[in-house]
Amino acid sequence: MGMDMKTKLRDFHQAKWDEPIIYELSNKGERGILIPEAEKDIETEVGDGISKLPEI
Repeated sequence: MGMDMKTKLRDFHQAKWDEPIIYELSNKGERGILIPEAEKDIETEVGDGISKLPEI
């Protein structure tokens, strides 16, 4: 990767991931995950969770 001495800018170098686990855990076109709602039994036992968060 060289530098243009006139502009003092480096050549662009795109990030490249070469870790199989990233590809194994991803699906083409997927951006993030959707968390399923808690089952009624769990919500009854622990509450909704949101009411326990502090206000900022």
